[in-house]
Amino acid sequence: MQKCIDSINRLNNKPILGIIPGTIPSPLVGFLIDFYYKNDITSFAFDFQGRIHKNYEVQIRAMITKILELDISNESFLYSCNTQRGKVSKGSTIIKGNDIAVYNYGFDVMGDSHVKSKWPPDVARKLNERAGNDLNIRLFNSDDYGHYKFSDLDAIKKMYPFNETAITLDCFDPAIIKQRATDSQKLFNTERVGLELMKYKHMLNRSESTYEYINTKEQIRDSLDKFRVYRSNLDKLL
Repeated sequence: MQKCIDSINRLNNKPILGIIPGTIPSPLVGFLIDFYYKNDITSFAFDFQGRIHKNYEVQIRAMITKILELDISNESFLYSCNTQRGKVSKGSTIIKGNDIAVYNYGFDVMGDSHVKSKWPPDVARKLNERAGNDLNIRLFNSDDYGHYKFSDLDAIKKMYPFNETAITLDCFDPAIIKQRATDSQKLFNTERVGLELMKYKHMLNRSESTYEYINTKEQIRDSLDKFRVYRSNLDKLL
């Protein structure tokens, strides 16, 4: 790693983000951040590696704790990537917005997930054949922070924020352009999450707590108590 950093510094003077893999044993997180800090790296990218935040709460806590110990929180930039929403509960078409919940852990930016689900070749082939040109998209509902699965355009109309987006419904129709439907889903979800973060920003700029607002989001409400305990433990370190 030292050779890699030295090589990067010789080639350019751009800032470097220190990568922290989610699978790293929590006792080693502090040592890794110390190494980055000695190389003037104070911003980090946490790789969830295709899993939800609950799988790496111990590693995240160790990362934030070390940042506070080094007193670099004001200059640190925390980027999360490859965060997954989670799995659908049996009998439901809704996935809880576990991805947007990472901001409650202190992350500044939530990047895209580049980790795809791995299926055996025969299963993957059957899934593709079954999908065909049928509508099969999942859209983020900012009213309750759930990712809803839709199989027809008429069903989307009930929750679609027509006055808040320039993305038209026909963009989701795979029968017209299948790739456009996939791209529109990603764009719509990113847009909705971004608008929510703007609301957080306005509340924080006015020194208002975001808790009451997030508590109105039914799909992640049951996770808020854990967030409060997590935050309370960190406050003890300040």
